[in-house]
Amino acid sequence: MNANNRRSCALPAEVLVSIVTALDPTHRGVVRNVSRDWRVAVRAVAEAGEGVGLAGSGGFRLHASSLCDSLNLVKWAMETQDRPWTPQQWMEKAAEVGQREVVEWFRGQGHPLTEATCAAAAGGGQLTTLQWIRAQGCEWDERTCAAAARGGHWGLLQWARALDCPWGEEVCEHATERGNLQMLQWAKEQGCRLNGRLCMSAAIRAGDLELIKWVRQQGNNLYNDDCAAAAEAGHFEVLQWMRTQNCQWDKRVCNGAARSGHLEILQWARTHGCPVDVDICMSAAEGGHLAVLQWAREQGCGWDEGTCGAAAARGHMEMLQWAREQGCPS
Repeated sequence: MNANNRRSCALPAEVLVSIVTALDPTHRGVVRNVSRDWRVAVRAVAEAGEGVGLAGSGGFRLHASSLCDSLNLVKWAMETQDRPWTPQQWMEKAAEVGQREVVEWFRGQGHPLTEATCAAAAGGGQLTTLQWIRAQGCEWDERTCAAAARGGHWGLLQWARALDCPWGEEVCEHATERGNLQMLQWAKEQGCRLNGRLCMSAAIRAGDLELIKWVRQQGNNLYNDDCAAAAEAGHFEVLQWMRTQNCQWDKRVCNGAARSGHLEILQWARTHGCPVDVDICMSAAEGGHLAVLQWAREQGCGWDEGTCGAAAARGHMEMLQWAREQGCPS
């Protein structure tokens, strides 16, 4: 069969999606080899429910980034769906996954390339697509470098900066969030603004002690909030190091550890004199951590109606029953 005949036999996108949705998952691996449109339809249905999608047959949600792999499916979605996305959003998603054909089609429909399109391509690490967008005369702004850093695309970031793409403190923050000390150091050496508080918070959330030490060496202090953040995130080594640096703490450390179920951290903190109050029991109830609540009570920690209220509000029925049996106020 020649190419023209194959095209004439192509099924409408809506039919493809309906067929794939109805297929047993074990059979989808066969039909995905029929053509590119079939392959895209299979992947879109398989990824149903992940991220932002479009309504599909049988209650599925079709992943928009997968649909962008096929211009035919994009056209179908634009014609038949409830249009949860604007054409501009479709262009940005297509740029993010490097589908220039889709971007060009929307552009041909009168939808312009924007700074957000550049940022989307950068966020997906799509250097070739970004270069093409720029070649069309599209402007860019700080979001391009920020998106590249957020996605960990250091090479693309360097390319953009070599062409004087604007950047701001978000670059350093995103490099820190990714745990990329080299990118962070490079950005600072290149004159990028570094917001010490934002970077310290990001490094603590990542639990990267090397990054935390480097950010502190740039003249940034540690605060009570930092100990609490490390405890709630379960970064035991980070919390221990902070205490050696005389970082102060308060009851939020124990509450955060209890809420997240980090009993070892909670026990260590209490052994080392960290303050605690009745909120610790409520925090354990919020997180549904019965073992933590039981330990807290064994240690003589008080409780009030907030404990039962938190357990009930979050559906932790076993915990609620235990607390009531132990005489917790409600």
